[in-house]
Amino acid sequence: SDKHRRYSCGLHCDDAMPSLSLTTVPNLRDIGGIVTTSGSRVRSGLVYRSEAVLDPDPVDADTLSSARIALICDLRGASERARAPNHWWLSQGVRLIELDILADIRGSAAIWDELRTDPTFAGAFSTMTRVYRELPNAAAPHLGIVAREVATGNLPVLIHCTAGKDRTGFLMAALLRLLGVSDAAIMEDYLASAGQLNQVVIDATHALAFHHVGKKLGNQALDALTGVDPRYLDTSFATITKHYGDFGFYLRRAAGLDENIIEAVKRQLLEAP
Repeated sequence: SDKHRRYSCGLHCDDAMPSLSLTTVPNLRDIGGIVTTSGSRVRSGLVYRSEAVLDPDPVDADTLSSARIALICDLRGASERARAPNHWWLSQGVRLIELDILADIRGSAAIWDELRTDPTFAGAFSTMTRVYRELPNAAAPHLGIVAREVATGNLPVLIHCTAGKDRTGFLMAALLRLLGVSDAAIMEDYLASAGQLNQVVIDATHALAFHHVGKKLGNQALDALTGVDPRYLDTSFATITKHYGDFGFYLRRAAGLDENIIEAVKRQLLEAP
């Protein structure tokens, strides 16, 4: 289907090409092909979103190398980077920017309080909602950095966190909103991460939850932590509306982006309608 080609094709996304799966990096994809409300199309081969790329198999490594990624924006915290360093990208000579988007908010004690009290789906859902409520302010300065890199042509860029769905999910949603993509298309891209988990991410979530909650969580609670849900992203955008009123004001006030930078990002990433 067109949706499958557009959102699941990974690298070298093109409407005429079949989908392409990366075995070791299931949540990596190109945002190219997404259409804005004015009819422009996001250029392919310039912005990729992903989970952490740790140890790609030889076939995936060849595919990743052929993408000629020039910049990696790593949204993980220091402890996550220490456990799983970006050795593979550095071995490729790619420039790396470390942007600790939540300053380990997932690792802070308070964020886990509700899940300790209620280690069910409801407690996990509430925990995730709280994370997404925090994301707009936590991500804003890093969104500004990414936008400036894109505006000056430091492309192709790959943006990632650990799972490629929450921090990366919000940052990509904000970038797509900046480009003029509809809320429906933004949500479709966000939800394309559903089920695209590798075992490393699942194991890391198990370990993190056990460390902070003190018990093994059931499958439903873990599903809430490792999944994507429209209500999560809606919470982030509702928070922006509540505190800033207008997304453009959020870009200016919180992310520090003026109209010149925003227009430069659009010139870099959008094809003519």
